[in-house]
Amino acid sequence: MRIVVEAMAKVEPDHALRIARTIEDPVHRVWALSGVAREMVSTNPKRSRQLLLEAMKVALKLKNADKRDLALRPIALAVGNLDKRYAIRIHKQRIQTARSIGNSEERSRTMKFIVSDLAPIDPHMAYTLTEEITEPDERSLALLYVAEAMAVRNVKQVINVARSIANDAIRAVALARVAGRIRAHRGSVDNLSGCKGKVQSRWIFLDLC
Repeated sequence: MRIVVEAMAKVEPDHALRIARTIEDPVHRVWALSGVAREMVSTNPKRSRQLLLEAMKVALKLKNADKRDLALRPIALAVGNLDKRYAIRIHKQRIQTARSIGNSEERSRTMKFIVSDLAPIDPHMAYTLTEEITEPDERSLALLYVAEAMAVRNVKQVINVARSIANDAIRAVALARVAGRIRAHRGSVDNLSGCKGKVQSRWIFLDLC
């Protein structure tokens, strides 16, 4: 139902909102409300904020940690279009929720999703969070998201993050994408922070061998 509501919100947001409020499952209701709010950001930002607050109240009532994080996720993503600082506050709530998950695999998976959502807003905070991910493959994926999100002008740091990935295949993907971004910005690589002289993407490919 929430998928139908999100699709409907693009053309009939008011009708979509009425349906969203009738959804019994609280997680699905939050996702639907967030979807409608996301569609209203450009046309009615004030109402969009009100809907996100409504969704937030529903999400915070959930006792189960997994469900609470699942409900908070679309709110944080939608709020990011309105107020990045407030989005970070919601992500911090998600982090606290994730830390309460007893199963290490579930906790690592949840942290990975938080990192992927947080990285575009605050890559350095997201990078710090990867240290709490205990499952190696989940941490490798989280580091990939961080490397993709970091500004291309911080090439030395991006390369170091990519090289720190334990999983060989994921590290190769990260290094290849970093190299591609450097090539795309070739005209401005001479003054990249943390690097002396020219930075050539072919040097990074040496790590792939």
